[in-house]
Amino acid sequence: MPLEIYRRHNPARCNSTDSKECQNKKRPCPIWIRGTAADGGYLREPVGTRDWTKADDLRREWEVTGRAPTPAVEKRITIDNWKDQFLQNAEAENLSEETIRKYKLLFKRLMEFADEKGVRFVSELDLSNLEAFRNTWKDGPLSKSKKQERLRSLFRYAVAHKWINENPALLLKKIKVDPAEKLPFDDKEMEKILKAARKVGPETYAFVLTMRFSGLRISDVCTLNVSSLEGNHLELRTIKTGSKVKVLLPDVVVQSLNTIEKVSPKYFFWSGNGKLSSITELWRSRRLRPTFKAAGIKDAHPHRFRHTFATKLLIQGVPIGMVATLLGNSVRIVEKHYSSWTKARQKALDEAVTRANGYGDIEPVVVAS
Repeated sequence: MPLEIYRRHNPARCNSTDSKECQNKKRPCPIWIRGTAADGGYLREPVGTRDWTKADDLRREWEVTGRAPTPAVEKRITIDNWKDQFLQNAEAENLSEETIRKYKLLFKRLMEFADEKGVRFVSELDLSNLEAFRNTWKDGPLSKSKKQERLRSLFRYAVAHKWINENPALLLKKIKVDPAEKLPFDDKEMEKILKAARKVGPETYAFVLTMRFSGLRISDVCTLNVSSLEGNHLELRTIKTGSKVKVLLPDVVVQSLNTIEKVSPKYFFWSGNGKLSSITELWRSRRLRPTFKAAGIKDAHPHRFRHTFATKLLIQGVPIGMVATLLGNSVRIVEKHYSSWTKARQKALDEAVTRANGYGDIEPVVVAS
């Protein structure tokens, strides 16, 4: 039986029965080879590529030489060199400090795992190794899912530089994450939180007010520059996305910011020394967590201030595009995270139109029978 190539279709990904074509155009099913080998034995194994033309070239070479060809890889590179080049490129692309920190941590964990397994080169990290590496993660489903996306980015970089032929991280099955509803604080909860924050001290009170009425992430409030406050407007670029944000603050927030004893001449809540992750964790665990506990609010976390800011705007009928601008996000992200609140916004708009038009008093048309 001559050697032939065929696609080994995965019923979970496509329903194709064709030996060549695959319904999954983005990532076709793998190609295998079968037939009688040069030594007379039966051969049946993957060829190592999903490209039909390349697979057919490998088949021809196999028939001529009588042995399996090795797909060409330009050069072997160590995991350590991979890390250095990736991180240098991330800094050149001006990725945020927090994003780069997460990549550094992922590389650290990956290198520790590789050392235990005796793996030195990028090309040695196959699917089995990545599955075993993922099994060491102790995070929750959402954190695992985001970490897996970062892992795919690392290998995508390696593929682009032709250090490996395929991205094995793409073969990792998707981690199931239950969609979490973006819950804001209601008015009573906010009242309790503000009362508790006032008792903690003016600095904590100003911090909470700023989070609630600016919609900023905790990292952006921690590093809030004094110069970013111009009158009642707060203007800055967010750390996570680099988006320029300008928000109008209520008088009480501006007054609180201007009257607190600043940690440094440059920042409201930060000395300017130390890592951003450290100051963020300090505010989260030593200031806000005790405040939430004193207020008696369960499942409270700083990001709910941002959800409160967004949902208040949506319910009042502010267009999604404007809300996205104020949050420093895209419209798609706002629609994804706040879909239930955009429905509430539409209901509020319908009720407002009904009240304004007063068309309930108009007599309907009577059709003569």
